[in-house]
Amino acid sequence: MKKTIAILVLGLLVLALLPEKDTSAAENEVAGEVKKAMEEVSREVEAAMQEVEQELQAVEAELTGDEIQIFTGLKSMDSRTPKMGVYLSDLTFKRAWQMHYPYCHGVLITGTTSDGAANKAGLMEDDIVMEFDNVPVRHEDHLVSLIRSHTVGDLVQVKYFRYGEEGVAGLVLQSASGDIVPLAEVKEGEEPDEVIIEKKKHTPGDGGIGWYPIWYTPYDLVNKDDPDMLSSMNHILTALEFQEMPDERILMNGLGLKGNVGKGWMIGGQFGYYGDRRSGNTEIDPTTDVTRRLHHSFMYGGITFEKRFPIFSHVIPSLGCMVGWGNSTVTVDQLQSSDYDWNNIPNTVNNTYNSHLELYKNYLLVQPTASILVRFTDWLGIMVEGGYLLSYSKPGWRNRVIEEDFEMENSPNTTMEGYTIMVGPWFGF
Repeated sequence: MKKTIAILVLGLLVLALLPEKDTSAAENEVAGEVKKAMEEVSREVEAAMQEVEQELQAVEAELTGDEIQIFTGLKSMDSRTPKMGVYLSDLTFKRAWQMHYPYCHGVLITGTTSDGAANKAGLMEDDIVMEFDNVPVRHEDHLVSLIRSHTVGDLVQVKYFRYGEEGVAGLVLQSASGDIVPLAEVKEGEEPDEVIIEKKKHTPGDGGIGWYPIWYTPYDLVNKDDPDMLSSMNHILTALEFQEMPDERILMNGLGLKGNVGKGWMIGGQFGYYGDRRSGNTEIDPTTDVTRRLHHSFMYGGITFEKRFPIFSHVIPSLGCMVGWGNSTVTVDQLQSSDYDWNNIPNTVNNTYNSHLELYKNYLLVQPTASILVRFTDWLGIMVEGGYLLSYSKPGWRNRVIEEDFEMENSPNTTMEGYTIMVGPWFGF
């Protein structure tokens, strides 16, 4: 714009300074320059008016709350101008990485207008337009020019990317007024083209974290005669004169974390823990009493793989599997009530009933699961999951004494297999 004004001023100065006899030639030369400058001014004014029109539409939308339509050119309100009815934004590298988009072309849809062509075709916010009518879309302006190269009523195929999956939607370009075909172009007795509507796909979510209680019920589907975790613990408890624990099921604390890696697949981790502490006094003989303390812990955890099926918007079923490890540990401390004398340490060691016993058993685990996520809000839901623990371990238990491990003879081949059911809150999707 500044360049054009400078050319006009320069032309007028030359005209004023030319001699009288060359006035005609100078006038012709200046007239040519002025004509070129006026054409450039016209183009710049047209572009400026287009920008002003878009700004006014944005201001009006902010004041009234109405949605902004995507228009192109000064005649955007003409019924012959095609439009998709979308909000567009160029795709940045960071945004593409966050959305797991593997290509270097495409335009991000940041919103759709109500009753627009894109909305009716099933396109939605955060979709990436990859191709428009079989032409790869490079950037926002490129997509706008592709739209303007068609006419109202044209049926086009739009290839898009959504949550790790590619899809194709068929849509009919509308006019600025929202008509599919301008009424003036519809002949008597004919019907306007119908819009092809695809069912909207629901999102599987981006992942999240949850705490939940886990009900563990021991049950071995294959080796039903092998002792389970709870029966083995009760054997130790009764032998040490403690009260038995319920042998049907126990309640554990659980924690889960999952993230979306594309195409509805979620990878994360899971952890479950149970702990029980007992203490009591026992008479070993008529003259000797001891205090016993027992701590039993049972835990498992591992990496989870899950495939979600977003059939519904607020209820998302899934199938998955955990691969990990498990551990059961029993620690028993026994203390005899006695007086301690620095000068009588050998006698204290040799003649008292003080002792420490640590038993443990490790497992390799595989846990197939099935779950349902029920969404209440964008950040809160309830996760319900059922699974079955499959375990493998070396036979018997081991005893750790002064950082040395020893095999426990005659110990049972305890399994960790059983059913798990968990229900708890889930934060984030």
